Amino acid sequence: MLYYTRHSAENARFQLVLKGALRGGRKRMKWKKTIAAATVFALVLGMCAGYGNVGKKKASASELFSTEEILAPVWEGNVSYQESVLAVEEEDGSLAPVSLLYPIGEIVSVKSASLLVAYEAEKDYSVRDGKLVIKKDGAIPVLTYSEFHPATGTSGFEDRNGGYVLWKEGSWFHSKQIVVTYTHAEGYAGYVPEGKGRLLERTLQKLEGDTLNLLVYGDSISTGANSSGHPSIHVSPNMPIYPELFAAGLKSLYGIETVNVYNASVGGTDSAWGLSNLRGGVLDKYEDIDLAILAFGMNDTVRDAESYARNMQRMAKGLKSKYEDADILLVAPMLPNRDAYTFYGNQAYFYGALKEYETQGIAAVDVTGVHAGLLEAKRYADMTGNNVNHANDYLARVYAQTLLKTLEISDYGKPGEEDSSGGDSDSSGGAQSSQSSSAGGASQSENASEGSDSNGCGSALGASAGIVGGLTALGILASKRKKNNDKK
Repeated sequence: MLYYTRHSAENARFQLVLKGALRGGRKRMKWKKTIAAATVFALVLGMCAGYGNVGKKKASASELFSTEEILAPVWEGNVSYQESVLAVEEEDGSLAPVSLLYPIGEIVSVKSASLLVAYEAEKDYSVRDGKLVIKKDGAIPVLTYSEFHPATGTSGFEDRNGGYVLWKEGSWFHSKQIVVTYTHAEGYAGYVPEGKGRLLERTLQKLEGDTLNLLVYGDSISTGANSSGHPSIHVSPNMPIYPELFAAGLKSLYGIETVNVYNASVGGTDSAWGLSNLRGGVLDKYEDIDLAILAFGMNDTVRDAESYARNMQRMAKGLKSKYEDADILLVAPMLPNRDAYTFYGNQAYFYGALKEYETQGIAAVDVTGVHAGLLEAKRYADMTGNNVNHANDYLARVYAQTLLKTLEISDYGKPGEEDSSGGDSDSSGGAQSSQSSSAGGASQSENASEGSDSNGCGSALGASAGIVGGLTALGILASKRKKNNDKK
């Protein structure tokens, strides 16, 4: 267990107890340094590139987060660190109390997502029955009901309930969200990902050395779209994108000196694109890879799970042909916004299909199931960077935490253990039930042809919708069921 004390602006002697966070139990793990039981942060991430004062109390740089806090698994401990929230009015103009991941014990801080503004108890917020109550006359940003549920919008962003889904890129949602640090007494009731270190022995051995070469190949989520530290966004707190957070976690947990991150991800792409561009985008560019993250899937909206998984497996096979000793992580994506029905398709089924290709050196990573578990307690808008299909800083942290958890050694993959997950009846950790048992009506029985599925929707017609703000154009495919390929 890791215990330490942290001073906060609101309570100079508030004791934070982080039970089990980043704890030992990971085989071959070593800490590069111990954490002092005082008021020292191991690392301050990001500088003060602020935007817009929405409150009166400014947080100092010394109060920005540490790697220990942001990588503390959300499913462990009794402190929730900087959990994000978006305040939205109800249809009648009221503000309903906000449920967080856990019932609130005691508030440590409520800040802007930039971490530059600290809000005041009783003036800006209060706690009632374990929920956060946001004051309408306080300084916390609040979206009106009509603003969050626009009557008009961009084609392809229709809301299944009528009107349009509010969609914004860049730092727009980041500038409206707040983050809450609080204690809680209850344990985590959601899905916890499995440790699959027995399938990743070469990586664990490599982590005992000095250098690890990490490849990341995926879509815009893996480019870090909507993360505050993304080069095109670059706003406080400038949190590193999830691959960089994962690398920081490897260095902190295992004591390895250098993790080189080679990010070949491209926004707006799907698994078929990843397969067809593997040679030019990866194999011809990088000579030495120890661990590879393959993270497509969000844009495979209407592709059936078997075809998607086959594309991912063929990419893994291609990587193995050059990097024989590399381990491969097949990452099933976060879920898209269910209300954006042209984007919400078969993603909830992908992890189950990926598991079929697990073997020594290849492991599936269930970000889908973890996100689904969070959605049992929190709203989609609380954890998104664009309200359609991108993570905010909080969910990017969860990506990194899930990857780190996957490297842990457990009974999973132990000889003689057929399936330590307890079966595949819901192998995505509840992803199907939390968003929709039918995944928005998308079919799972379409025939899978040999090779890559180039468009994932048979006779879908191509249509394009322009994206403002300097981001890559988002191509939307309209199928018979209005399932469109979602772009990151």
